Amino acid sequence: MKSWINLLFLLIVLSSCGGEVAVPKPSVYPRIFYPEKEYDSVNVILPYAFEKPKYANLEPSRDGRRTTNPDAKYWRNLDFPSFDATLHLSYSTLNNIAHLDSLKEEARRLTYEHAFRADDIQQILLNQKEKNVFGTVYLIEGNTATNLNFYLTDSSKHFFRGSLYFNQKTKPDSILPVFSFIKADVEHLIETFRWSK
Repeated sequence: MKSWINLLFLLIVLSSCGGEVAVPKPSVYPRIFYPEKEYDSVNVILPYAFEKPKYANLEPSRDGRRTTNPDAKYWRNLDFPSFDATLHLSYSTLNNIAHLDSLKEEARRLTYEHAFRADDIQQILLNQKEKNVFGTVYLIEGNTATNLNFYLTDSSKHFFRGSLYFNQKTKPDSILPVFSFIKADVEHLIETFRWSK
């Protein structure tokens, strides 16, 4: 009798499986739609000007409200809502060469704070002599909070700094296509950058 019960139990178990083996589904990432590259000039009274992507919003920086720095009124965030990323932009009026050196050192220090998680940090020197725009772009490879930082200056009156952050925790391999897309926009910003005062 026990053998019949065991056989019946085995038949029920085998017939309930339907003969298919369960296979876990692989991890997937959502499909990203990239808009056409179109740019507008920034039409705000600022000591600097550049062209921004039409799909990005230029907003006053929230950090500027928390400081007594008089230049904070010129700080902006360039938000990329479809990619949940923000390019934080700050500006400082230079007082003297020592002030310029301290701002350059701060930009370098803030970049290299990510060195312990970075695989590599590349420095690209900028020299747009005809527009009086000089600076450095830092490309940070690896699983870091920011993968792109830069500063621009005329070495006498103006200092402009930018850093790109994704608003969600990301993995470098999954965010690379989006980063490459936004990096091209930052390069366009730098190419079209000029001092307006």
